[in-house]
Amino acid sequence: MERRREPRIKTSEAAQVTLLGESYASFPARTLDASGKGMRISLSRPVKPGSAVKVELEDSILLAEISYCVPAAEGYTAGLQVDQILTGLKELTRLNARLLADSRGPVLSGPNSREDQETASRSQQHGQIAERIGVLL
Repeated sequence: MERRREPRIKTSEAAQVTLLGESYASFPARTLDASGKGMRISLSRPVKPGSAVKVELEDSILLAEISYCVPAAEGYTAGLQVDQILTGLKELTRLNARLLADSRGPVLSGPNSREDQETASRSQQHGQIAERIGVLL
């Protein structure tokens, strides 16, 4: 009987796993499946359960804890309990480039100086970025 609260979706995406904490190390991995709060990955080396990790995907970064790690046909399979997800990194990069380009606009003087305009523009764009990156707690 399946005890999962959320359905698992099959995935196969290249990832970079970084151990956080005392033993900093980074190595490649591949996603196997994912749900809203968990992920299963394939690794070339074992990782101790309870270890905090950062998982970098093409357009996302996840902070998670290793729930289990067992030998598999090719390397190891680990289950992760996802704590936080930052998505939309490509869009964030695009918006950041646009923000930097906008900040190089014409220089003004007086109460509507370039500095005032840049501050207002950054505040507006930071709000837009926060809406788009989809941080989950």
